[in-house]
Amino acid sequence: MVELIEDVLPWFAAFFILDAVVQLRRGQVVFNRTGWGRFQLLGSGLHLAGALPFGAALTAYDLPFLPTREGVWVFNPDARETPSVVGANAVSFLSWAALGDIQAEGTLLKGAGRVLLRARAPGAARTFAADLVRLRDTPADEREAEVDRWLRRRGDVAEAQARWKRVRLPGALAGVLGTLEALVLFGLFPVLAFVPGAAQEGDWERAVALLGCCHLGTLIAAAWALVRSGTSAGEVTSTLGVLLIYPVYTARAGIHVSRDVLADFEPLACAAVLMPRAGFMRLARRELVRTDESRDATRPLSLTSFWDARSRALTRLLEAAGTSAQEVLAPPAAPTDVAAWCPLCLTEYRSGFPKCADCGIDVALRP
Repeated sequence: MVELIEDVLPWFAAFFILDAVVQLRRGQVVFNRTGWGRFQLLGSGLHLAGALPFGAALTAYDLPFLPTREGVWVFNPDARETPSVVGANAVSFLSWAALGDIQAEGTLLKGAGRVLLRARAPGAARTFAADLVRLRDTPADEREAEVDRWLRRRGDVAEAQARWKRVRLPGALAGVLGTLEALVLFGLFPVLAFVPGAAQEGDWERAVALLGCCHLGTLIAAAWALVRSGTSAGEVTSTLGVLLIYPVYTARAGIHVSRDVLADFEPLACAAVLMPRAGFMRLARRELVRTDESRDATRPLSLTSFWDARSRALTRLLEAAGTSAQEVLAPPAAPTDVAAWCPLCLTEYRSGFPKCADCGIDVALRP
């Protein structure tokens, strides 16, 4: 047994760490919670997400595509950064007729013979494929109303809250049991294997039995969480199959089963459910300002109708979260020597700075 532990334990530790590494591309965001702390929003780049087995890392998608009456505007699927303001050179147009066969292949959303979006999980790709098919098949004179409904569904704070409540208890139970499994794998087993005299007669049998109990309990809790999240039977079976075979992944089951629970919701709706109010208000300001600035930046592209629909959706979202655009956009408190501030990122400036150095938009002057 000692020789087996010596052989496999380093690999288990490496897989455990690598399983928490995420590379986020344009449009992909993760709400990360380390342990029992608060959720923080992670944007594009390389991150450790859900590093501890009793943490959480929920994926959401920022502006997956921009649908209009005539067609859909898509971003470069290989882009690594999400622009603060969507400019005319950031998107390309495809008419609804040109999309052809819309399908999800693994994590890729495809249409018009090209990749339209890279998701982090196959389920999210299938969801967005279904959204595009529904929008495409809607009669042209009803499509703007369907875009409104799509944005309303993505910003439904009440439904996001209800789904998170359904999954939170079984997900937490899977996290606790997964943590116990991690302690057995990376704590108890190494002690028995490498500490002289630690392993007494029958200790290995009891340790393996404890690991088996944790493993079984984690699988049951994971299945409960997946079913309550509305995951299809096929995906539940697939996920549980992976967790059954690989105990290292089972140790992080609480993170795996909750990862895509809110993937079909607007990040701001997820923030209303997961983040402290200060973090939500900051993100809400960013989205309101970003929408207005993007409307101006893409006016030659006839995207005004989409940004107007998004503004209405954001207004409804803020009302559902118990606030308003006026409250969100109120000038932040600042020292008296601050003459201006960026309405998007809130960076403060003294006199003589007409634009934000990071966002490239006009700063707001203090009265």
